[in-house]
Amino acid sequence: MPSAFLNGLVDLAMSPNGDLVISSGGDIALANGPQAVISNILFRLQTVQGDWQLEPACGASLEQFVGALNTSDTGQAVQSAVIAALTHDNFIAPSDLDVRVSPLNVNEVVVYVQVPVLGQPVTFVGALNLREGQLRTA
Repeated sequence: MPSAFLNGLVDLAMSPNGDLVISSGGDIALANGPQAVISNILFRLQTVQGDWQLEPACGASLEQFVGALNTSDTGQAVQSAVIAALTHDNFIAPSDLDVRVSPLNVNEVVVYVQVPVLGQPVTFVGALNLREGQLRTA
């Protein structure tokens, strides 16, 4: 599925903490276009493979990096996990995906993801804590 699919994507709206967003009317909020892509990226990066029964291969399993030293090898492994989580089912075409991982401090790496949606770059930036395995959005 080419990334053109992302242009019409509609999904449940998720908060930066991964919680469902409730609209002012009390309904579950929906996200579309760029915001739906960001919500999907966040969901995939915060999911552990095997936790979602509908698609057991979904997820980056970033908790596997708990206790890892913040080295270039760790950065490359995080980058590979992110790419696999976003491309394994053709959610994003590998050729459309730009993923970079850089050290932020001794315990964290920045995860930068960019993909084109509606002809414009959509960017997700998060920080992965290597002590806790938590991904927080910037």
